Amino acid sequence: MINPRISKIIKGIGIFEKRLSLKAKIGVLLGVVIFCAFRLAWTYYVCNRNGEINVYYVTDSVLESVDPNMIMGDDNAVFTVVNKDPNNFEIDWKTSRIHIGKPVRLNLVGTAIPVVMGSCWNGKKGSVRPEYPVKIDTGYAGNLMVGDAIVKDAGLDYYPQGFNDGGIVGICHLCQLKLGDVTFVHPGCNVRNGHFEKRTDKKSSQVLYDILLGIKLLKKFDYVLIDTPSKYMEFSVKSFDPNDETLWDEFPMVVETRKNNDILFVTIPVNGKEHRMQFDTGAGSAIHIASSFWKEFSKSLDHKGPKSCRVRRSNGFAKSEYYIVKKLKFAGEVFRDVRVMIDVSKEEPLKNSNIMLGMKFFKKRVIVMDFENGLLKVKKTE
Repeated sequence: MINPRISKIIKGIGIFEKRLSLKAKIGVLLGVVIFCAFRLAWTYYVCNRNGEINVYYVTDSVLESVDPNMIMGDDNAVFTVVNKDPNNFEIDWKTSRIHIGKPVRLNLVGTAIPVVMGSCWNGKKGSVRPEYPVKIDTGYAGNLMVGDAIVKDAGLDYYPQGFNDGGIVGICHLCQLKLGDVTFVHPGCNVRNGHFEKRTDKKSSQVLYDILLGIKLLKKFDYVLIDTPSKYMEFSVKSFDPNDETLWDEFPMVVETRKNNDILFVTIPVNGKEHRMQFDTGAGSAIHIASSFWKEFSKSLDHKGPKSCRVRRSNGFAKSEYYIVKKLKFAGEVFRDVRVMIDVSKEEPLKNSNIMLGMKFFKKRVIVMDFENGLLKVKKTE
């Protein structure tokens, strides 16, 4: 469909066509082309203004160049492969534990989503402990996930699974992951089939190393606190003390296991109606709606769109659309000009619920995922 503004310009050209010289006609047409190009460029910029315009997902067979001595056998010091059937791959993890004493507070280095710095060790004597950004990602149903570049960079022993399921192509031995005074020892760690890179200029790019810390490990803590305004988070294996209960709103929260995947659900009112939705701290968006549910969800909403954009997945980017909702009431607070993402990807539809909740609504709030009591606590605004 032609943009109405462009349509008017074209009609204007038709009206004055006979009155303009050839040179003037060429000038007007050139102006239209430049305007159209600007609109397309602006749309692309708006859709990707989270700093990922020059970010790409690269699958360049890094794992094929791994030292053969780093390839793990079916029975090793960390796990035993019980079933090698690609449709029912199963391992028995021999040992995995978390060391933590008192509540541990860490500085956030991310903006849209919670990210902290962590160091990993491959277990080899004398090896270095490189630091990488660690994303606190409840949307990842596993323990840990790393890109293929980290396997090589950190010298992690690697087990190829022999199949590609959602971008996961193997397992690696991350002997220790340290986040401040929290130490994960022999945690289960999947490897995806590539890594993200950021184009720095026309000829070079920078590898973006990152580790996903998923819900299977997060749920082992009594609570996880995220304070985005003050830029810190907290892990604890002791009960959360709110000091004053009246300062917090509470919403039901539960972790459900489906086909060996853990999914975090919360129930929160949106526009006066309670919705049970998946909560993904690894998503910087406000909410993501299944395309089949959008018509029902948007019945009483004043909205504009859709517009095309792309969304970041754990193993690349996918096409998506978004609407701008003029006013949306979420958890008792009114938000304006909310970008609502619509899942239009056939490869990765919303599989677990009609709505996925991201971190955008909590940008200026303190939240506590109270796993001990099954509650999402949101600190009230002043």
